[in-house]
Amino acid sequence: MRIAHADLVERQCNIFHDQLTASTVQDLPITTRPIAATDAAAVSDIHVASWRDSYRGMLRDDYLDSAIAPERLAVWTERLRNLAPFDFGFIAAAANRSLGFVFLRGADDPVWGTLLDNLHVLPGFKGQGIGRLLVEAGAREAMNRHPRDRVYLWVFEQNSGARRFYRRLGGHEAERAVVDVPGGGAVAEWRVVWDNPERLLTAASINS
Repeated sequence: MRIAHADLVERQCNIFHDQLTASTVQDLPITTRPIAATDAAAVSDIHVASWRDSYRGMLRDDYLDSAIAPERLAVWTERLRNLAPFDFGFIAAAANRSLGFVFLRGADDPVWGTLLDNLHVLPGFKGQGIGRLLVEAGAREAMNRHPRDRVYLWVFEQNSGARRFYRRLGGHEAERAVVDVPGGGAVAEWRVVWDNPERLLTAASINS
C-alpha cells in the first residue's frame, strides 16, 4: 500500500520520537512554539525530570521521589488552562518530542520587571543549545510586550551550573535570599537581573 507523504512523515517522526537521544537530536531541527493548555502533561514531565536531576541535595528526596509528580501536574494543568494575561511561554521540540520549556510572567514586579519563572530542559538533552533557544524565544516575546522592563529570575545558590549559564548570558546577581521550598525546608537563592529583555535576547542570540 502506498503511504501518503504526510502519513510517512508522521510515522518517521514517531520513530524518531522513540529513538531520540542527545546525539541524534543534533541532526534534527529544534523548533520553538508558544506554550498551550494541551502541553500541561509534557511540561510537568520535563519539570519533574529537571528538578530530580538538578535539585538533589537542595530539595528533599522524599518530595523529589514521590510528591513532586502529581503536584507539578496539578500546577501546570491549572496554570495553562487559565493562563494569566501577562504570562507566556514556549516549548522546544524535535521530532514531535517536547525537550524543554520556558515560562515567563510579564511585568511581574514594579521594580524588577518580567520574571523568567521557569527554564527546564530534559536531563539527557542538556548541552545542545536548547536552553539558549528557549531563553531567546522568551526574551524576544518579553521585548515585544514589555521592552522597557527589566528581566529577572531566581536561581538556587547551590545550582552552580545554572548560575554559570546565566552569567554567560550577562545576568547580574543582584541580591541573595533564603526561602522556603516545595517539600519543606529552606534554601539560599540569588536574584539574577538583566536591564531589559533586549540585552538578554542579544546575549542568547550571540551564544546560540
